[in-house]
Amino acid sequence: MRMIDKNEAMDILLKSEEDGLIHKAYHPNMDFKRDEDSICNCCSDCCGQSKNITSNLSNFVAKVDHEICTGCGTCVEKCYSGAKELNDDGKAETNEDRCIGCGICAAFCPEGAISLVERQRVVRLAPPRSAYE
Repeated sequence: MRMIDKNEAMDILLKSEEDGLIHKAYHPNMDFKRDEDSICNCCSDCCGQSKNITSNLSNFVAKVDHEICTGCGTCVEKCYSGAKELNDDGKAETNEDRCIGCGICAAFCPEGAISLVERQRVVRLAPPRSAYE
């Protein structure tokens, strides 16, 4: 297996962004004791992980400026987690419980009506193992 160089990696990342994919660094074999040394460019079409995303995984959430939004639906089409829909007024809305804060909707909004805003992060910890026994 051939390792790619930094320039090749940047080319792949930029192409992935153009395609609306989400960059996700991860730990090899999900071993959290090891450094994150790999990047996945996830899409909702084929990523098994995307099916398990049910809440925000970042400190950010997408907000829509309804004064600017034209209701084109690009964000609905591009939204990785299905958190976008058009409301009764034909404007984009974000379901904050589903938004993962990836920014794909903001990157593709032709009007610049969507921005990421910081929000309080919710951290969920698994109960101690003894709770299962």
